[in-house]
Amino acid sequence: MVSVVQVREANNTDADALFGMARSLATSTRVDRTVFDRVLTTMLTDDRQLLLVALVEGASERVGYLHGLVHPAFHANGTVAWVEELWVDAEHRRAGVARSMMEQFEGWA
Repeated sequence: MVSVVQVREANNTDADALFGMARSLATSTRVDRTVFDRVLTTMLTDDRQLLLVALVEGASERVGYLHGLVHPAFHANGTVAWVEELWVDAEHRRAGVARSMMEQFEGWA
């Protein structure tokens, strides 16, 4: 069983790993690197969005990411939080990686 030792906010040093993970998640479109870089900048600078990466014990390898955001909604009489993307490497699934990212997102939201 994999132990998650760190879930942290993503930064620009995560770009290559995030690009690879995003390409694995996308099934209906091809992720374009130029567009990806532009969107990544927006995600990292918009305080209504949170981008997390997960790393596992003894490795600097990123094995998952979560992109979530908050926005106003009429039906909620205020702000709601939404997870837009959640991806975990197949070898690390069912080991608590997604749960750890979700817990950090919920705390942020």
